[in-house]
Amino acid sequence: MVSVITNVSTHTADVVFEDTTATIGGIKDTLKQSGYSVSYVSLSPAEAKNMIDNSPELIIADVGERSVFCSGHIPSAVNYPGDLTERYTELTSDSDILVVSADGSATDADFLASAGFTSVYNMPEGMSAWDWETADCCHDMGLEDVILALQIIADTPAGNIGSLFDVNEDGRIGLAEVICILKAMAGLK
Repeated sequence: MVSVITNVSTHTADVVFEDTTATIGGIKDTLKQSGYSVSYVSLSPAEAKNMIDNSPELIIADVGERSVFCSGHIPSAVNYPGDLTERYTELTSDSDILVVSADGSATDADFLASAGFTSVYNMPEGMSAWDWETADCCHDMGLEDVILALQIIADTPAGNIGSLFDVNEDGRIGLAEVICILKAMAGLK
């Protein structure tokens, strides 16, 4: 169930989620009955966490800069660094989308709503108020990062890296080991 407390003088409404399975459509219908229209819905971090836990199809669009995103983001979030104006076409306009940023800015939620997206949520308290699990990007290595890492360890004495990587047991990390590591990363070995 959703309760709506409207304030006619400020043209605002507070929406209270009493049932975390409430949909934005239900919220908008309730608000329309009170004479309001809604572009997006603001969620507290706890409400956002409930929505994430109960809506596996929810898209979490984190608009934080890459370095901020990599220092800690909601585990299933996708990074759209800076803003969504360049990449919003990658999203489906009828999907449930939670926009998250470090500072809680609603600029991107407003943009999506004005672009015709019908189910947009924002977390105005930002990631600093997120008290649950976060992920970082240390596992998010691209090919360039892998090549750089392999260049750094190539021809390094195996004792410094560990004998596990010394495939041909010559005491060095060389081409044979680099090929083995690349195959393992690609799931070929």
